[in-house]
Amino acid sequence: MSRYETWEKEIEKKVSKKIATEGEIKKYRKVFKLKYDQNGYLVAYQRNSRYIKEEIRNLGFFFIITSEEMSASKALDIYRGRDNIEKMFRSLKSGIDFNKARVHTTESLKSKAFVTFIAMIVRNELFQKVEELRKKNRKAYTVQKMISELENIKENMH
Repeated sequence: MSRYETWEKEIEKKVSKKIATEGEIKKYRKVFKLKYDQNGYLVAYQRNSRYIKEEIRNLGFFFIITSEEMSASKALDIYRGRDNIEKMFRSLKSGIDFNKARVHTTESLKSKAFVTFIAMIVRNELFQKVEELRKKNRKAYTVQKMISELENIKENMH
C-alpha cells in the first residue's frame, strides 16, 4: 500500500502541474483509473479498488528457517544473497554466454573460463557498489542497466 500511496502523491503532482502525458505514466495504469484531456494530458485519476484488493488478496507470507540463531533481517539478507548467486549463474548462461563453450582447444576453453571469471567479478563489484541505490529503487539499478549506461557513456565519448 505504501507504494500505491507514493504513486498517488506522484500522480497528484502531475495532475496539479498538468505535465503528465499518457506515455509518461504507464506504471500507474493498473492501479489507477486515469483520465486525460483532448491533448493527452492527465487531468484526473481514481484508485482502481478492484485491482488493489486483488493485489492485497494475493499477498502472502514466507518462512525462512535456519539452523543458526540470527535476526530476521540477517536471514533475509542471506536468502537474497543466494538469489543473487542464482542470478549470476543465469547471467553466465545467457548474458555472458558461457553455457556453450564454442572453442576448439583446451587453451581456448581455459581462456574463456578465465575471462568469464573476471567478468563475473566485475559484475559482482558493480552489484555491490550500488547496494544503497538499489534499496531505493531495485528496478532502476540492475547490473544490466548499469552496463548499458556505461556503454552509452563510452559511445558519447567517441
